[in-house]
Amino acid sequence: MPSKNNNKSDPPGWDSKDIEMVEDSDYEEDEMKPREQEPTWFSDHRGNLKVVNTVVRHPCKILWALMLMCFLISFALYGLVLSEGNPFRAPGNEFDIHDIRSIQFDSLRLARDVVQKGRETDETTSQQKPKQSEVADFLYWVYESETPNGVFGSREAIQAMKDSFDVFLQDEAFQDWCLLDYRTGVAEGATRDCAIPLSPLRMYYASAWDPIVVEAIMDDLKQDGRIELFNSLSLCTSFGLYCELIPSTVTQQDIQWTTNMASNIKRVTASWDMKGDLVANHTQATEFATYILQLDMFKGLLDIGYDKGFSSENLVSQYSRGIVYWGGPLENYTSDSEADERSQYIHH
Repeated sequence: MPSKNNNKSDPPGWDSKDIEMVEDSDYEEDEMKPREQEPTWFSDHRGNLKVVNTVVRHPCKILWALMLMCFLISFALYGLVLSEGNPFRAPGNEFDIHDIRSIQFDSLRLARDVVQKGRETDETTSQQKPKQSEVADFLYWVYESETPNGVFGSREAIQAMKDSFDVFLQDEAFQDWCLLDYRTGVAEGATRDCAIPLSPLRMYYASAWDPIVVEAIMDDLKQDGRIELFNSLSLCTSFGLYCELIPSTVTQQDIQWTTNMASNIKRVTASWDMKGDLVANHTQATEFATYILQLDMFKGLLDIGYDKGFSSENLVSQYSRGIVYWGGPLENYTSDSEADERSQYIHH
């Protein structure tokens, strides 16, 4: 009799090689399974980041949570700005809708905008554009004091602000890129100066400073009613404007005093060119600025650089700012095609 075979027969269509391949395949799948590990604050027992798991499981909730957080931060910043307000005083003169001077100024501004827009759209214009005669761009500096003494409280603080301007002003190539000053003539072959940056530092680094004259001006303006008198007469005495609005109570002595005061102040401000050393008495210069800011005719020289709390009773300004102008075009333009190229240069 044939002997019994105790081994189980192979399944139909299978042989020993197939069984070995299946066993090897099962082994490889076991090896590819992620090994469990000790979970941490950032990853789970499989090694996946918990943050990623949360985003995958709740994508909509995460999206709405991020949007809500952005809105809350925006509203918080907006509320902070409203509560503290703009620290700087707004440049410009007071506007009274019932005052003839305000009405005439507004009309002049509207007429200027119309004329300027017409010049920009005039296709027949081929007037030569002097090199670096227009503002192509500008650099805006904002300073905040780290001490209660303010940004003008020490010579070191003032010098630190000046150093930031000198990064450009002392560069040899600045002359080739700055806004050139075409308000005055220059000798043939001479180099035209760059426009002075708009900053109170032009006063602190004046090429000439007469402390006696400055002190005399302040003593005169300290008298009651002097500042109001100057503001009411200076446009007439200096420019011949609105002389018909001068009250009949004004005397010839008042007119002469206003004329002399404007002349003295112009003599002082004429040397505000930011080319000198720091004035010896910077505290006197800071006090002088408080009076200049009260004079409508001259406050535009300094009002950009002091905050709202700065006054003759408070010689501390926690903030300051300044502007450096870049000029364009870099070459003289005489045709419309070149003007288009210049516009692209300014845009970029």
